[in-house]
Amino acid sequence: ARINDAFSKDFPSHILIKHKTIASLANLIEPESQNGQQSVTGYVDTGGDSHIVEIQEGEDEVNPLFLIHPIGGHVYFYRDLAAHLPKELPVFGLQARGMDGASVPIASIPEMAVLYLKEIERIRPHGGLVALELARILTGRDQKTELLFMGDTPAPGEYSKELADEAAVLAYLASFTPQGKNIDADAIRRMSPSQKRETIVQFAYNAGQKDPEVFLEQVNILIDIHGAHARAMESYHPLPTDNSIVYFQPLDHSSHNTNDPIAKWSRYTTVPIDLHQVPGDHDTMNDLPHVAAIGKILSPYLIKK
Repeated sequence: ARINDAFSKDFPSHILIKHKTIASLANLIEPESQNGQQSVTGYVDTGGDSHIVEIQEGEDEVNPLFLIHPIGGHVYFYRDLAAHLPKELPVFGLQARGMDGASVPIASIPEMAVLYLKEIERIRPHGGLVALELARILTGRDQKTELLFMGDTPAPGEYSKELADEAAVLAYLASFTPQGKNIDADAIRRMSPSQKRETIVQFAYNAGQKDPEVFLEQVNILIDIHGAHARAMESYHPLPTDNSIVYFQPLDHSSHNTNDPIAKWSRYTTVPIDLHQVPGDHDTMNDLPHVAAIGKILSPYLIKK
């Protein structure tokens, strides 16, 4: 946000997926094309309000991997996974509607799937519950989904309703800062609006944010997205799919873990589930160094020699 304000630009926030250094970002600020238009990589412009984010370019003849956002809506964390997948594999993320703070988040899994499928088909003709619904739609069109994998995704009806609550979302976000690990949702619920604002600002400083107002805006966006997606997950009741599921279960238990994924997910697929246990918990399994294990297991599924 500060880059856009300082240089009068309108870059999407996900350019940071590819442009990780000051030098790379500096190249974006100067016009790069003859007509004076910016050429921004790190996302694919499919026209209109695109949700497609290019994470790894790969090669045209290789079928791409599409990674669906989690409940929080973002796809930043997939950078580390992509770095441990074959370089020839094109990798795209699908971030949630509403991440820009202007559009309204979607509160329906089928609606998300229809929207994302349209964007996927613009890229190549042919996160969890949304991926399942995408696979079901494609199966209904006699189009094969080569791989459907999930990372500790709660089965339909299993997701905790608590994270639809603003205080619970704030406590969850605070848990990622050293000073916020011991703050629970009940404590936040007892706060007055001014106390809550002061707490969020303090979280911003603890997380290294120099502009608390920008942080407050981002938190409000995340609260809206979490609420919409929690309602979508609660109301989603799919029929069984014929697609096989590769499921990654973290070895470390947390409150967000899916208990006994084989039993829970077997109701929604007609074929056996391929279960892999990996290091980390619900969140850290997606971070280095743990995510390297997921990449190593996934690669043979994705690139078949």
